[in-house]
Amino acid sequence: MRRWLTNWQKQLKFAVYDPKNFNEIFGFTTSKIRLFSLVLLVFIITVVLVFFVLSRTSFGKNLITAGTSPEEAEIIDQRVRIDSLAGQVKAQDAYIANLRRLLFGDFKADSVASEKPEVKINPNSINANPSKAELQVGENVKADQYTNSAKTPTDFVHFIVPVKGKISQRFNAKNHQAIDIVTPPDTYFAACLSGTVIYSGFSQKDGNILIIEHPNNYLSVYKHARTTLKKAGEKVRVGDVIGIVGNTGANTSGPHLHFELWLNQQAVDPMKYMQFE
Repeated sequence: MRRWLTNWQKQLKFAVYDPKNFNEIFGFTTSKIRLFSLVLLVFIITVVLVFFVLSRTSFGKNLITAGTSPEEAEIIDQRVRIDSLAGQVKAQDAYIANLRRLLFGDFKADSVASEKPEVKINPNSINANPSKAELQVGENVKADQYTNSAKTPTDFVHFIVPVKGKISQRFNAKNHQAIDIVTPPDTYFAACLSGTVIYSGFSQKDGNILIIEHPNNYLSVYKHARTTLKKAGEKVRVGDVIGIVGNTGANTSGPHLHFELWLNQQAVDPMKYMQFE
């Protein structure tokens, strides 16, 4: 063993001489083990660079597929596309699951004082285009509610309250991820922030529902509406009239607006983001 170590530690000299006079131009001394380590390091770096070129650059991909048939090249291309789409599908599944939770989450029914039975209306009789009076209501809502804007935890996002009324049930992260606002009959409610309507429909549990996607990963949810005035895909501005407060769905005991606010797929207390009372 000692002899083996001694052999690897022997010094080797590498030099370059001038052939005319045999004077040494350049030279260095090293051991066998250092020389071996240097060769091994160069080999590893070469392998890594070759792998990177073949797997990460268009030149490498073209080089790999150069000897393949068109069918094989198409299969390779499809595999690359599938891999790139896998992450997108996973993110989309998470988004859909969160949206289903918003629509069909198993929370306790809202409890408010019932004033009178909800009037049954024919959805086909609702005019989805607000009248001049409704638009005036929206302008009044904007003028009035902007004065009640509260500074949000994010410095550049300012909400308005969707409707004025009495808070009958506050936010509870465990069993009521929203606030309930009792209003006079046939009160219009507005968008709390500009955004895009991503859902407008009806569920047995929560009645007429409207969900708006806002910048900075915010979502606002409006439930139990008598009717909604916006459709999925429509752009809305902060303060735009988007529906009428109602009492639709099984999870309610009186006319009110069930209002939810979500940030980064987590329910947050709307009262920390805007001033309701």
